[in-house]
Amino acid sequence: MGKTTTLQKKWRPTGTGSFLIYPQAARRKKLHLVGPQKNKRTTKEIILDSVIHELQNCLQSIGMGVDLLQLSHEEQLESHAITGGIERASRLLREMQEYFFPPEAAFSTKNLSEVIEKVVRKAVKESGRANIRFQCSEPLPSMHYDWGIVSRVLDRVLRCACGLVSSEGGETVVSVRINEELSRVSIEIKIEICGASELLVEEEKIFTPCCRVNEYQAGLALVLARQAMQSRKGGELTFKKINSSRAQFTLHLEVLPENVLSGKLERETGYGYIEG
Repeated sequence: MGKTTTLQKKWRPTGTGSFLIYPQAARRKKLHLVGPQKNKRTTKEIILDSVIHELQNCLQSIGMGVDLLQLSHEEQLESHAITGGIERASRLLREMQEYFFPPEAAFSTKNLSEVIEKVVRKAVKESGRANIRFQCSEPLPSMHYDWGIVSRVLDRVLRCACGLVSSEGGETVVSVRINEELSRVSIEIKIEICGASELLVEEEKIFTPCCRVNEYQAGLALVLARQAMQSRKGGELTFKKINSSRAQFTLHLEVLPENVLSGKLERETGYGYIEG
């Protein structure tokens, strides 16, 4: 006897139908039911599940705010809850879109110091009360690189750093180290977080979706930051917890010597000290 079959009708847009016959195993395969179900989920499945869960929390926050508005004449706190929930939901949707559809590379020649300064100033302005220092003891070179990636990664890491220290106080220090070799130029951008109290985070969990550190909800920001760095040859983003109140992110870039201005590490005037 042959294998059992299932009769399935597939309708055409014109309204006339045709019948397709699938073996039972093939139909089960189409429904992703062939073989034992795996307990281990893929990275994308974990991310989707985490985002959906977080979006549900956002919607719940909005719903609670609406309920409170209906019962109270004091609208300020409730309006803040609604606005915060909407902003978190919107940010998560944008981050999820970027995770599955990363931006295309856009290479340009810029001064490294100017790129970092711009991101630091933006972070200070948007956070309102962040204490960020960008210290650079010598001029930094201009080079040809995908600075859009570097800016996005720095922005997300600094947002995280500001979120970690904003409630209890502390500061964030950004520094740069360049290592010149014959075949490559290695750049390390360190973001050191010095909190006034304990940083409640496990080192191995910082890059998990929707990780919460103290009162800061990271969403997919750090997942995207690490993904972006790993998409470039020699690129890497790491995190190390130095002690209970200090931690450090490190961005590692590699640039070919010919992509550095004038074919060498020509020092320019783009350097300085920023404190916000």
